[in-house]
Amino acid sequence: GLTVPEALASGTPVVATDVGAHSEFVEGGREFVEGGRVGRLISAENGPALETAIRELLSDPVRLEQMGRTARARAEANFRIEQEAEKINAVYQHLWDEKHSS
Repeated sequence: GLTVPEALASGTPVVATDVGAHSEFVEGGREFVEGGRVGRLISAENGPALETAIRELLSDPVRLEQMGRTARARAEANFRIEQEAEKINAVYQHLWDEKHSS
Protein backbone atom coordinates (compact mmCIF):
# COMPACT_ATOMS: atom_id res chain seq x y z
CA GLY A 1 0.00 0.00 0.00
CA LEU A 2 2.40 2.76 1.02
CA THR A 3 5.59 1.73 -0.75
CA VAL A 4 5.14 4.10 -3.67
CA PRO A 5 4.19 7.25 -1.73
CA GLU A 6 7.02 6.56 0.72
CA ALA A 7 9.48 6.23 -2.15
CA LEU A 8 8.24 9.46 -3.71
CA ALA A 9 8.44 11.24 -0.34
CA SER A 10 12.03 10.10 0.08
CA GLY A 11 12.93 11.47 -3.34
CA THR A 12 13.12 8.12 -5.08
CA PRO A 13 11.65 7.87 -8.57
CA VAL A 14 9.37 4.87 -8.95
CA VAL A 15 9.33 2.21 -11.63
CA ALA A 16 6.33 -0.02 -10.97
CA THR A 17 3.89 -2.27 -12.73
CA ASP A 18 0.34 -1.23 -13.47
CA VAL A 19 -1.32 -3.58 -10.97
CA GLY A 20 -2.81 -2.87 -7.58
CA ALA A 21 -2.22 0.34 -5.69
CA HIS A 22 0.96 1.10 -7.61
CA SER A 23 -1.00 2.48 -10.52
CA GLU A 24 -2.93 4.83 -8.23
CA PHE A 25 0.18 6.38 -6.73
CA VAL A 26 2.59 6.29 -9.63
CA GLU A 27 -0.05 7.44 -12.05
CA GLY A 28 -2.75 8.91 -9.85
CA GLY A 29 -4.89 8.34 -12.89
CA ARG A 30 -1.96 8.88 -15.19
CA GLU A 31 -1.00 12.31 -13.96
CA PHE A 32 1.43 11.19 -11.26
CA VAL A 33 3.98 10.05 -13.78
CA GLU A 34 3.80 13.57 -15.25
CA GLY A 35 5.29 12.50 -18.55
CA GLY A 36 7.92 10.40 -16.80
CA ARG A 37 9.05 13.14 -14.42
CA VAL A 38 8.53 11.19 -11.17
CA GLY A 39 8.47 7.59 -12.31
CA ARG A 40 7.38 5.06 -14.85
CA LEU A 41 4.42 2.73 -14.84
CA ILE A 42 4.94 -0.40 -16.92
CA SER A 43 2.50 -3.09 -17.97
CA ALA A 44 2.82 -6.07 -15.65
CA GLU A 45 2.88 -8.27 -18.73
CA ASN A 46 5.93 -6.55 -20.22
CA GLY A 47 9.01 -7.70 -18.32
CA PRO A 48 11.48 -6.39 -20.93
CA ALA A 49 9.96 -2.88 -20.71
CA LEU A 50 10.29 -2.98 -16.92
CA GLU A 51 13.95 -3.93 -17.23
CA THR A 52 14.54 -1.21 -19.83
CA ALA A 53 12.91 1.47 -17.66
CA ILE A 54 15.07 0.54 -14.67
CA ARG A 55 18.26 0.41 -16.75
CA GLU A 56 17.50 3.78 -18.37
CA LEU A 57 17.07 5.47 -15.00
CA LEU A 58 20.14 3.89 -13.46
CA SER A 59 22.29 4.84 -16.45
CA ASP A 60 21.39 8.55 -16.20
CA PRO A 61 22.29 9.86 -12.71
CA VAL A 62 21.42 13.46 -13.61
CA ARG A 63 17.91 12.49 -14.72
CA LEU A 64 17.55 10.19 -11.72
CA GLU A 65 18.42 13.05 -9.33
CA GLN A 66 16.08 15.46 -11.11
CA MET A 67 13.22 12.93 -11.02
CA GLY A 68 13.92 12.36 -7.34
CA ARG A 69 13.58 16.06 -6.55
CA THR A 70 10.36 16.26 -8.55
CA ALA A 71 9.02 13.11 -6.87
CA ARG A 72 9.66 14.53 -3.42
CA ALA A 73 8.01 17.86 -4.25
CA ARG A 74 5.02 16.05 -5.73
CA ALA A 75 4.68 13.84 -2.64
CA GLU A 76 4.94 16.82 -0.29
CA ALA A 77 2.19 18.57 -2.23
CA ASN A 78 -0.14 15.56 -2.38
CA PHE A 79 0.46 13.34 0.64
CA ARG A 80 0.45 15.74 3.57
CA ILE A 81 -1.01 14.33 6.77
CA GLU A 82 -3.46 17.23 6.96
CA GLN A 83 -4.88 16.35 3.55
CA GLU A 84 -5.27 12.71 4.47
CA ALA A 85 -6.96 13.63 7.77
CA GLU A 86 -9.38 15.89 5.90
CA LYS A 87 -10.27 13.06 3.51
CA ILE A 88 -10.93 10.67 6.39
CA ASN A 89 -12.97 13.29 8.20
CA ALA A 90 -15.06 13.86 5.06
CA VAL A 91 -15.87 10.15 4.90
CA TYR A 92 -16.97 10.08 8.54
CA GLN A 93 -18.98 13.27 8.10
CA HIS A 94 -20.74 11.80 5.07
CA LEU A 95 -21.59 8.63 7.00
CA TRP A 96 -22.83 10.67 9.97
CA ASP A 97 -24.98 12.90 7.77
CA GLU A 98 -26.38 9.91 5.90
CA LYS A 99 -27.35 8.13 9.11
CA HIS A 100 -28.96 11.18 10.70
CA SER A 101 -30.84 12.41 7.63
CA SER A 102 -33.13 9.39 7.36
